[in-house]
Amino acid sequence: MTRWAKNVAPDNVLPKYPRPNLVRDQWMNLNGLWDFAITSKIHSARMPTSEEQGQNWRYTTKKPPATWRDPAFNDSQWKTGKGAFGTTMTPNIQIGTVWDQPYIYIVLLDRIHQQIPNGLCAAVYTQTSDIETECNGLMTYDREVIKLDIERANDAIRKLYEPARTVFKVLVPASQTKPHKWKYTTAKPAPGWQRNGFNDEDWQTGPGVFGSERIYKNVTIGTAWEEKEIYLRRRFTLKSIPKEFGMRIYHDEDADVYINGNLVARVEGWKERDGYLTALKDIPIGKAEGVLCQGENGLAVYCRQTGGGQSIDVGILEVQG
Repeated sequence: MTRWAKNVAPDNVLPKYPRPNLVRDQWMNLNGLWDFAITSKIHSARMPTSEEQGQNWRYTTKKPPATWRDPAFNDSQWKTGKGAFGTTMTPNIQIGTVWDQPYIYIVLLDRIHQQIPNGLCAAVYTQTSDIETECNGLMTYDREVIKLDIERANDAIRKLYEPARTVFKVLVPASQTKPHKWKYTTAKPAPGWQRNGFNDEDWQTGPGVFGSERIYKNVTIGTAWEEKEIYLRRRFTLKSIPKEFGMRIYHDEDADVYINGNLVARVEGWKERDGYLTALKDIPIGKAEGVLCQGENGLAVYCRQTGGGQSIDVGILEVQG
């Protein structure tokens, strides 16, 4: 018996949501003693799944108005499709409507292109077909069905031969290879928290990356963050100012980035194209003059979690070409 099960009693039930990284805004804990009765008749009812009945759903991939949950909401402009919704790479489910998302293979090609300026000259994708429980092959087990959209795959391959992307030099490292300390709070601070002169002595100190455990664990969580919001502050020193700058960011989900009190970037969501493999991404921002200064600078970040996993970390880059 585990120590968690050993401590469970009628007056000490497990209080937490079973999957903390997927906790809902409203839920009820049903652990504990129940009153029940055994009857001679069994009555049951179950809504057939979309796979069993091929049920039609109204759907949209665009963000709807806030009233979309209301039963009286007018969804006449939405599309109609059969469930289940997913990609052709979704295992063990009969897909009725393809929910258009970049496939893992195409995302990997995009990642390869990003690494060419850093010296990458070759890459190998080994899983040509599905095998056992791994369903991320380009073809099915029997190699009878090609699961990728061929045209989209070809477009992604052709992009590998386009000019290399922007080359960056790290000015202020993110916590990709080594944790770096931040001042942080999960309580809403006083106005002006993003400015350099703000007093953050009462804030906690912890290393990045800030976040919760994820399915794709390509980054190491330095400080646990499970609340809805987090505010970060960090100081850094520059000997000289570059002509142009950018940022290296890992965000899930919405984030605002400030330098010396000025909002320099705002990113939204955890977009599959950028985040499916849970990697930090480099984003050019613009001219450094008037934003960065020689000597001490302040970096401040706000991140808001909207659902699922959550994480945040930021570094500053010099754009070199």
